[in-house]
Amino acid sequence: MPIVVGAGRSGTTLLRVMLDSHSEFAVPPETGFLIELAALADGDASAGLDDFLRVLLADLHWPELALGEDELRAELDKLEPFAIDEAVRCVYRLFAVAHGKPRYGDKTPVYVHHMPAIARLLPEAHFIHIIRDGRDVALSMRPMWFSPGDAMEARAGQWRDWVSAGLRDGPLVPHYIEVRYEDLVSRPEATLRDICAFVGVGFEPGMLDYSSRAAVRLSDARDFRGPDGELIVTAEDRRSAHRLLLEPPRSSRAGRWRRELSLDELDEFERVAGALRRQLGYPPPPARSRAARVVQKIRRNSAHNY
Repeated sequence: MPIVVGAGRSGTTLLRVMLDSHSEFAVPPETGFLIELAALADGDASAGLDDFLRVLLADLHWPELALGEDELRAELDKLEPFAIDEAVRCVYRLFAVAHGKPRYGDKTPVYVHHMPAIARLLPEAHFIHIIRDGRDVALSMRPMWFSPGDAMEARAGQWRDWVSAGLRDGPLVPHYIEVRYEDLVSRPEATLRDICAFVGVGFEPGMLDYSSRAAVRLSDARDFRGPDGELIVTAEDRRSAHRLLLEPPRSSRAGRWRRELSLDELDEFERVAGALRRQLGYPPPPARSRAARVVQKIRRNSAHNY
């Protein structure tokens, strides 16, 4: 079961639609319920059907699976004995059947913080941690409704924390690989072949033609509302955030930070997440930017002194 994780705006949705374009896999929109269900399975051996449904149906992402509650209950009633892990598989299996696929996966970025617990619940989980240069992530995150804040400090900090969680916990789960966004958009076939081998299927050329299916997948987006029914983001804005899925991969999306981040933003990113950037081998700010920062500092000091 492939589960795509990573910092938001790192290419998780791109990889989702690529996997979903494989004849074997149906990959739903983000879920979220595995966090609480894994905790329930870990903490309460007596948890039953009612407990499971309470968690599942309360999850904000449940409606996006477009599964009938009555149909689900009928399938869950067949489980003897009832078990949380088998109930979870039942949900995904129903989604796969609804889309004419024999297997299923998941794409929920925040699961990068919960991989060991999810692996205990679903030992078949194969985590694919997609990593993108944090400066491009921060840039792409800037206009999003789910951005952690307007300041570079917040966006750089979130990238650092999410990627670090994957690097830390990846070795603790049975099945885990890391994939670079830059490789996925610059040499997609080779990267997808590696991913397919990891999850035990053969590569299919249709995975590269994901853009022809993306419109259908994007049409599944709904208005996203909070627990009280308050509108968080419209379906149209959600589709707009992923409009590039309607096109083949753009290698030009890698390295946008060089053109679009200010010197001050680059400085702030380095202060917050430079150590992780260096650990991952992403290039430093170009020499011309460092020189420009010196000039900028001199000008600021001159303005202050005079």
